[in-house]
Amino acid sequence: MKIIEFGYSELPGKKGTLRPIAAIYLVNGKRRILKTCIIDTGADMCTFPLSFLQLLGINAKKVKKTAKQEDMICACGKKPHAKGYFYPISICLDGLMNCKKSECVKNCKNQIKVNAFWIEANCDPLLGRDGILNNFNLHFGDKIHFIPKK
Repeated sequence: MKIIEFGYSELPGKKGTLRPIAAIYLVNGKRRILKTCIIDTGADMCTFPLSFLQLLGINAKKVKKTAKQEDMICACGKKPHAKGYFYPISICLDGLMNCKKSECVKNCKNQIKVNAFWIEANCDPLLGRDGILNNFNLHFGDKIHFIPKK
């Protein structure tokens, strides 16, 4: 894996604050959706809205029936901060970097399968430590560099 570079930008509808953002693809078989996620070194897990499952052709109702509902605890100590379900998904970290849109996922060199946390609330997607950030040494400067661990 090569070093992957991301930048800082505003989130849609949240003007004024630059955040560390990664353009990623969530992948389920041949289906993929491009999303911008906050790179959150304080998040234990990758967290996405449950509504993304439908966009990937995954039956969210079936996930809710088969997966155990769990609480997400906020760093602020509130419990539960949100309720959700763990479900595996592949994440392509290549995003829009150095590839043509039609070839990004097909030729993804930085695809990782994670057990993501899916919540019913509308939330900003987060890339957390378990599964993603723990695979890299991170360098935050003018850009964010994901340096693969050896």
